[in-house]
Amino acid sequence: MKYRSTFELSPGLPTLFWIFSYAICLMILLPVLADSAGMEWQTRLFQTLVWLSYGALYLLPGFALTRLIEKVALTSFVYPVAVTSTSLTMIFLYADLSTYKIFGFHINSFVWNIVTTRGGIESLGANNLTIATYAFYVVAIVAVQVSALAVALRARSIPLVARLSRLITVAAIPILCLAAVTERGYYGVSHAAGNTQVLSAAGVVPLYLPLTFRTLAAKFGYEVKRLPKLHTQQQEFTNLVYPRKPISKPDGAKNFNIVWLVAESLRGDMMSSAYMPALADAAREGAVFSNHLSGGNGTRMGMFSMFYGLHGTYWHSMLNARRPPVLIETLQGLGYEMLAQTSAHFSYPEFDKTIFSSLDQSQLHENAVSPDRWIRDQQNVDRGLDWIAQQQQPFFYFQFFEAPHAGYYFPEKTAVHHPYLEHFNYASMNLATDIGQIKNRYLNSVLYLDSQFARILTMLRESGHMERTVVVITGDHGEAFMEHGRWGHNSDFTNEQIHVPLVILAPDVVPRYEERMTRHVDLPATVFSLLGIDDTSAGSYSLGNNLFSDESADYAVVSDWHGAVVITDRYKLLMNQSFKSLGQASITTRNDEAVADQTAAFEMELPALQQVLSEMIYFTDRGAG
Repeated sequence: MKYRSTFELSPGLPTLFWIFSYAICLMILLPVLADSAGMEWQTRLFQTLVWLSYGALYLLPGFALTRLIEKVALTSFVYPVAVTSTSLTMIFLYADLSTYKIFGFHINSFVWNIVTTRGGIESLGANNLTIATYAFYVVAIVAVQVSALAVALRARSIPLVARLSRLITVAAIPILCLAAVTERGYYGVSHAAGNTQVLSAAGVVPLYLPLTFRTLAAKFGYEVKRLPKLHTQQQEFTNLVYPRKPISKPDGAKNFNIVWLVAESLRGDMMSSAYMPALADAAREGAVFSNHLSGGNGTRMGMFSMFYGLHGTYWHSMLNARRPPVLIETLQGLGYEMLAQTSAHFSYPEFDKTIFSSLDQSQLHENAVSPDRWIRDQQNVDRGLDWIAQQQQPFFYFQFFEAPHAGYYFPEKTAVHHPYLEHFNYASMNLATDIGQIKNRYLNSVLYLDSQFARILTMLRESGHMERTVVVITGDHGEAFMEHGRWGHNSDFTNEQIHVPLVILAPDVVPRYEERMTRHVDLPATVFSLLGIDDTSAGSYSLGNNLFSDESADYAVVSDWHGAVVITDRYKLLMNQSFKSLGQASITTRNDEAVADQTAAFEMELPALQQVLSEMIYFTDRGAG
């Protein structure tokens, strides 16, 4: 016992167990070293130092917990606590890095919202095979840790193993401390110098703790690169004032029906006869907006912006207030029959507490039973067409389609894009090699979606409803296929994730093709104008314009859970959702290319940024004051 207590990290657990655990952590953390192509050697060295030091850092809580248990003499709990704590650490790291690989962000409050909200997990599109695969990995990690402990316990009495464990430990501790101090310091220097390679490399690391010393560097005369500050005191909590003034029921409103069709993940470039022939054909009779931007790179903000006409920064306030959009309230006040259908859940995102919070349960129909989302879409269309046929007065019909959601669902007999990934599994797919087949799945799902749009449009024409109906067809957001290193959505604001189609058909709309920038926030004012409601009042409930007026947008705001991007004709300026750190904004061109002189670009767009800041409080007591 004296020998073990002298040469082992703890008397209860063999040092070899911690060495095994550290090695396994390093294996799980290998993605931290990936994507080093084109990096400077200093950045690659930084990656290596972070990999080595954080592999040990993640194990420290488990080590400290087991040592505490040993100190209080709860020796019977040492082994299960050691296995449990290290296993949970590794499971977290694996889950976090898997999330980052696919979605481009770590486990955070957005992920917590997915996990804790009804319908959130299902919204990811993971099938039973994916769940089973991840479950296998979890069991495997626990089994490996149990095995590591068993091997270490057997080997602890072997003198050679004990000596090697001691040698490794004595050598590793100072090396790891030096690695930690070095990577800390180099990150601080890189932050002050604006070295984006290092900052990006650090962004891959789960729970990375940045160290900065801009102020200290400036005192020593080091040039600190930062963008000009945009001073504002507009981010304190304020109460909603929405709308700014009541919307009166117009006497001369046209009682047009409204059919509002939104498809999950529908990219803007799908609006062509090659991918959606039925929609392309129908669009010749209406208005097509070819440069249309969603208000979000995910469903929550995309849907929110199109119904409220507001930027996504208002989402949390509207959710807390359970405040429906003026558009829906006005239609209810005009006596419209209402039906909203989804092939997912209205509880995730929380549209039953925001957009459709004023509808009763009989007006909200969820269809999330069948594992094949194309079947859900088809069943909803069947139900919707029956409902429309029974209406004798103006109606509002909304349907959210899920076929193009990740997983990309379609009946096999309709597939025309080959080869496609037949077994879609988040856990086992390789984006580097499978992305072409994954995109073919998506294209097949879009083609099937087009057939369901065709069914609705055909029914409206043949029944005579089209003569008195406004039809809006769009996507909640786009979908990326590694064009800029990301797949799916919710990960960045590249054009693939935010550009969506928009087609509007209405009795008073003459065929047109618009190439100017348009936005989801423009839709409420546009629909109101088609109903004969004076669009000059749009500023009292919306930040958008009537798309059929002479007004045009100088910029767009696209949001996600954590931030937003301000898009002008020249640049995209990405910033934190709080808008307290505009000086740290990341800037690219409108086409997602790097900008050499970010300071000049920032200064060029200051007027647009200042206007956006004022819009962030416009519908609050501070903005109305």
